[in-house]
Amino acid sequence: MFPFFLETEGQGKRRLEAEARRHKWLCKQAVVFDEMKTKFQPDLCIKAPSYNRTIQKYRLFETKPIDISKHGQKLEYYQKSPTGKFYYGNQLLPKGEFLDLYQGQKLGKVCFTGDVIIPTLLNGERKYGGNYDVWMSITPAKILSQRQGARLATGNVMLGGLGLGWLLWQIAKKKSIKTIHVLEISEELMDWYGFALCEKIAKETTTEIKPIVGDALEYVGEFGPDVRHVLDIWDSFPHYPNREETLVANSVNHFWGWGWVA
Repeated sequence: MFPFFLETEGQGKRRLEAEARRHKWLCKQAVVFDEMKTKFQPDLCIKAPSYNRTIQKYRLFETKPIDISKHGQKLEYYQKSPTGKFYYGNQLLPKGEFLDLYQGQKLGKVCFTGDVIIPTLLNGERKYGGNYDVWMSITPAKILSQRQGARLATGNVMLGGLGLGWLLWQIAKKKSIKTIHVLEISEELMDWYGFALCEKIAKETTTEIKPIVGDALEYVGEFGPDVRHVLDIWDSFPHYPNREETLVANSVNHFWGWGWVA
């Protein structure tokens, strides 16, 4: 058995060395990050300073960055919601680490030329493998998979799911937008930072934003026939929507759900 363990250790070492060589090669092709223009690539490398500058404005709280690959999820570095259901943190992704990248059915990997900060919201009531479940985070994958929703939004919009606010920011700053109804099912999240964030975005973009605590599915079609419905609430949509979701999506003229690439 001992030689087997030595072989496994050697394989692990060779894998890390291969990843380091891959990262070094990709860094030579690194691109400046533009949240609405950077194109999907199966192997994408982003210049770290450009990503950090872009993401800075989306940090909800200025908590101390933490490298969970070294120290785990130290909750003292996170901002706790009133009941502890959520934890917000600015997680540090070290240079050389890879993240999953996706856009519709396209899958890939993304890395950075240096350390980057990832705004992250944890579910304080659920753990996987000893770590709290990542409820949502602002990564390149999340941005690339959400931005078509922002592009399709115009006029009056119903946004389902507040998240960390990235999609709301992109929609609100468009000159074609008149009013945005924001539906968020979590009252705690809205009371914690949601209402204040909506007020901040409305003020900076001069767009009328109406936050509502409620189930987005129940409000589809409630704001008029020409409203653009942009929903980011299902992990499965549009691949395995249940019957209720399918009926709701087909009941209105303008509908986009997370993961949908038209």
